[in-house]
Amino acid sequence: MNGDDNSAIYKSIFHFAMESNQCDRRLNSKFIIFRVHSYNMKKLTLAILALISVEAYSNVKLPKIFGANMVLQRGKPIPVWGWADPGEKISVQFNKQTKTVKADKSGKWMVKLDPESAGGPFTFLVKGKNSISLNNVMVGEVWVCSGQSNMEFSVSGAINASQEIAEAKYPLIRQIKVSHSIALTPKDDIASGEWKVCDPETAGDFTAVG
Repeated sequence: MNGDDNSAIYKSIFHFAMESNQCDRRLNSKFIIFRVHSYNMKKLTLAILALISVEAYSNVKLPKIFGANMVLQRGKPIPVWGWADPGEKISVQFNKQTKTVKADKSGKWMVKLDPESAGGPFTFLVKGKNSISLNNVMVGEVWVCSGQSNMEFSVSGAINASQEIAEAKYPLIRQIKVSHSIALTPKDDIASGEWKVCDPETAGDFTAVG
């Protein structure tokens, strides 16, 4: 394969990558792999990896810590943040409050809701080019349970687990269990997590020491 052939291949890769980039702006990164076979005496294979970083956001997005069934801390300003297209106008509606903000140049935004009294359930609504609606949201006390391996102990491991789980009908108690994730620097979001209401179907996975 001569230099002219390589040049043509690189140009084709570049154009294809740019077209792929324009077709899907929702991905934070995109990996495109091409294999070009060179039929010389050694039959070498040239693998080209093209990495395209996409910084734009096509939709309003919230961190995973926000979700249906969540509990917001009472009596304190409530920070709400996320991502959108740069300059996009965002509105956050909760209970009788509405706050608006514009995303900055990097697409990040934040508002602070006024303190709320304990109560609910409420609907939590975020609007931009798209809308995110979170139902069954409560305002109350939020406790962070953190520690070493003992914090992994759940209700399902208790001596009287069967009885506790069967009788677990506590709609005002909610939990989000954040999945394990190792990072050397602060992150903008958790890896995964889902707010759950305490009932016989979910109680076994609730913390037994928190």
